[in-house]
Amino acid sequence: MPEPVEFVVVANRLPVDLVTDDDGGQRWQAAPGGLVSAVAPALAGRRAAWVGWPGVPDAEPEPFADDAVGADVTLVPVRLSADEVAAHYEGASNATLWPLYHDLVAAPVYDRD
Repeated sequence: MPEPVEFVVVANRLPVDLVTDDDGGQRWQAAPGGLVSAVAPALAGRRAAWVGWPGVPDAEPEPFADDAVGADVTLVPVRLSADEVAAHYEGASNATLWPLYHDLVAAPVYDRD
């Protein structure tokens, strides 16, 4: 049975991106962004879990650890299909919710679908 965690982060993305190299190999790379910079220090030295999308439609990696946030943090990927990414992640999340929670830096898009 896995060790219990003290802290859980649930975000739209993992703090790492799954990238494909020119030779077809895949690797994890630290993701850019303010959330990672803000939250990672709070996880230092804690048994924690970070749940989110790995950035690639239909990818289904197993939970893993990465030095981007520390060895005690288990990254738990959530699979999203290409349709879910287009409709919900790029659509409702990025086009509607993100502008609303970031001082309307862009006009929110409201799409009934």
